[in-house]
Amino acid sequence: IDISDLVFPDDLARFIPEKLPEAFTRDEFSKATRLRGRALWAVLKVMLEMRVIVRVENDGRRYRYARNVLINPLKKV
Repeated sequence: IDISDLVFPDDLARFIPEKLPEAFTRDEFSKATRLRGRALWAVLKVMLEMRVIVRVENDGRRYRYARNVLINPLKKV
């Protein structure tokens, strides 16, 4: 995939593993994608900035994220 192919938020949404729960933590995303460290942080940051995912709540010191239903058509409402 060429980086220039990723122009719209829905282009990034296809990289969110379907096996993740509706609301997921960074650790769950890491386990599903096998990303660690700075790569994990960068992917989550870009997805947040492009509103592919949204923060839905705090779970203690951890954020929980969810797919943005306006962008990701795979999410069932």
